[in-house]
Amino acid sequence: MKRFLLLIAASAFFFSPGCFSKNVPTADYKRASYWSIRNAEKGSASAQNMLGSMYYLGEGVPRDLKKAYAWYKLAANQGDSSAQKFLDIITALLPADQLKEAQTLFLSKNKKIIRSK
Repeated sequence: MKRFLLLIAASAFFFSPGCFSKNVPTADYKRASYWSIRNAEKGSASAQNMLGSMYYLGEGVPRDLKKAYAWYKLAANQGDSSAQKFLDIITALLPADQLKEAQTLFLSKNKKIIRSK
């Protein structure tokens, strides 16, 4: 039941009008993902949160829930409450084996960011 309610909440946000404009050219999403990745890897919580959304929706990057989880968790660990909410949703959506892979990916990205500082 909890998973179902979280899925409904995620759908209400991600598929609401204006969440991501359907009129944005694909090249703009790719450009946004390029700069978001650069800033996220430098530790920007807002860029990490944005990348979580981009990977969840497949905007500018291939859709990948494990990468969405990792980026949301990085942002949430810095106190981003929005990222924490979406991290909870992604956690509920991922099967246990994929969640473990997502957590491993998070740890890898976290180490890389710490080393770069």
